[in-house]
Amino acid sequence: LIGARSILDKNSGATKQDVANELGGHPFVAQKTLSQARGFSASALALLHDLLFSLDGSVKRGGASWSIAVDRIVAEMLS
Repeated sequence: LIGARSILDKNSGATKQDVANELGGHPFVAQKTLSQARGFSASALALLHDLLFSLDGSVKRGGASWSIAVDRIVAEMLS
């Protein structure tokens, strides 16, 4: 999503083929990724990435459960 958002920020008219070529994926996947990336700003995706990184470390150290971490990420993505 971050890669697709970056491409959209450079070229708002980017196509699924542009994204597939730049990210090295299949055009079908690029199309789905583009539609999702349009729903987030680059800064929101950066915050979600940081939260995912933090929660992953917390779960691995025993500070949180996976189910709580997933619930938190989903809640953040919906807000």
